[in-house]
Amino acid sequence: MIWRGPLLSILGIVNISRYEKPANRWQTYLTLIDSQVLKARPVIMDIINYSHNARTDVDEQPVKF
Repeated sequence: MIWRGPLLSILGIVNISRYEKPANRWQTYLTLIDSQVLKARPVIMDIINYSHNARTDVDEQPVKF
């Protein structure tokens, strides 16, 4: 969950800065940052889930076919 906080903070700053005046070229940059963070978020969540699963004990049970 280390990455979740910073990503959410970046998204919050991007959203707040959209309402700042004057709106100029920064809007383009903020939109790019926003889209890249949103693209990165699922990958980071996959890494977190993998890490969690790697530390979880496996409960092996026989399967009858």
